[in-house]
Amino acid sequence: MDRRVLPLFMPKARPDLVSYCCRGRPQESLLDHHGLFHELSLQNIAWATQNGLDVHCIERYLEAFDKQNVAETLEEPYLVKDEAKNILKIPILAMAVEQNSPELIRLLCSFGACPNDTIKPCEIPVLAYAVINSEYGFTDTTDVLIQLLMMGADPHQIPLDMWQDPLKAPRRDVPRNKASTSEWCTAEVREALARTLNLMQRYVLLKASTIDRPSARTLQIARATKIMALFEIPYHIIGQQEATRTVVDAIVNVYMSDRNKPLVLLLTGLSGHGKTELAKNLGAFLSLRSVSVDCARMQNETDVFGPQAPYKEYDKGSPLNNHLCEHAGQRSLVFLDEFEKTTEDVHKAMLLLFEQGWYHDRREINKRVDCSKTIWILAANVGVETISRFWSRNSKAPMEQAQRTKEYLRLQRAVGREVMQELGHPLYGRISATVPFVPFNELEQAVATYEFMREFRNQKRRPIEVDFNRLLNHCWIDYMDDGQLCSHLASEHYRPEIGARSLEHAVEDNIIGPTGDCFLSGDGEVTDQMNEGPLERYEVRLVTEAGLQPEIKVTRAGVAQFQRSEEQRAARQQSEAD
Repeated sequence: MDRRVLPLFMPKARPDLVSYCCRGRPQESLLDHHGLFHELSLQNIAWATQNGLDVHCIERYLEAFDKQNVAETLEEPYLVKDEAKNILKIPILAMAVEQNSPELIRLLCSFGACPNDTIKPCEIPVLAYAVINSEYGFTDTTDVLIQLLMMGADPHQIPLDMWQDPLKAPRRDVPRNKASTSEWCTAEVREALARTLNLMQRYVLLKASTIDRPSARTLQIARATKIMALFEIPYHIIGQQEATRTVVDAIVNVYMSDRNKPLVLLLTGLSGHGKTELAKNLGAFLSLRSVSVDCARMQNETDVFGPQAPYKEYDKGSPLNNHLCEHAGQRSLVFLDEFEKTTEDVHKAMLLLFEQGWYHDRREINKRVDCSKTIWILAANVGVETISRFWSRNSKAPMEQAQRTKEYLRLQRAVGREVMQELGHPLYGRISATVPFVPFNELEQAVATYEFMREFRNQKRRPIEVDFNRLLNHCWIDYMDDGQLCSHLASEHYRPEIGARSLEHAVEDNIIGPTGDCFLSGDGEVTDQMNEGPLERYEVRLVTEAGLQPEIKVTRAGVAQFQRSEEQRAARQQSEAD
């Protein structure tokens, strides 16, 4: 392979058929068979990765061997010769990146694969390959990039000037006032990075460069208690760096001490800034069963826990009552949304639960339930004026991380006093931590806007299904200068009072609707057979004309770039077959 030629397509790996007993087996059965009866083989891992075998099947294979042996094997490159008989050294993670599988990257890294590996001889980091790979089939590789960063990839492997100001489109040439980039970042590679490095990717690269890595002891606790995914939270929540750090630290401390007392966290702030998103996803991060309760209409304790005997339907309990009983003595998570709308009657019913961690089943009054390991997440809109004033003072003021932390602690104390007044001293005394969520700054507003744009683009990348009226699919929405687009939409439409929802409406009105109009203006009916052809491509750009306000325009564009990529892939595969 010419080390300066793109695109990079991984060579096709084949299963290691070491003996007659391996032949004729289905794919997953074959890998299980190798795990039971043969030695560990990097070739089999590469083959399983490239062929999309279930992550759990690959996990079973890796678990069948000594951990140290697996780690050493995953650190080795997969060796293959190219057409010119040059030896290519392919990290196993590059093959997982090609499959666009964050789950597989998490698995391989947990067994010892190195997220900072490079593809040789071109020396392109796997992290950079994750960005460039999006162009080969017009796929969104953002989640793969995030996963690599979460597993420890160094964001500085990608030239700093391309992401240090995420709102600016990356330059295709090296700025004169910047030092030369690494040798691997040739003009061709840098141009490809500039085309494909989207706003969300630039944002998470910047975020990764500012987030402190967990200490060795913290990681030791996390591995032992199987909560490593907890450290992914900051990458999935836009902004809120201090808030997510508070939540992560509180949970790590609970698992470290293994205390027999519930953890109660109150997340508060204006709607639409990540409280509910964090609370609802926390169960998945911790691999815990969870229950969500809308407290907006919970006026009596029976609304929350269910009636007591002998009242009607006492034997049915309530979702919360039944969840606590089913997970007695176990770690589980309870999310109480809009908790500020509950009454004093409900607060009193919570005191014993939050303090001592035990409860009586409403269906069996003499059955005592151990809830000491329950994690309670309360979401509220208390202290929003204090939070808004804090945001007005600090959202644009440049400050060091230590100063930001100091200011946030002051905000926590101020909001805590308001929570105490709102919910009363007895209940407030049982809350482990009050966690304010602040409005978005300019960058975060733009990134939140991009998330809705990204979701729309990924939906439209799916196949056409005429029978289900999914006609505007099998297309690619190309955002031209996404930072400029998102900044414009955010500046015009962001409302702190409703947060991300205001940005969602902006995307619907200015991008989703016009794209639909553009689609309807096309000729001919849509058929399922179109899925076999090239993608239809739409360009979304901000147009500024003299004397007029900037305007977002959507136009139908060509498909040549996608076709070229497909032709190159086919040519490479044919060459390997020959």
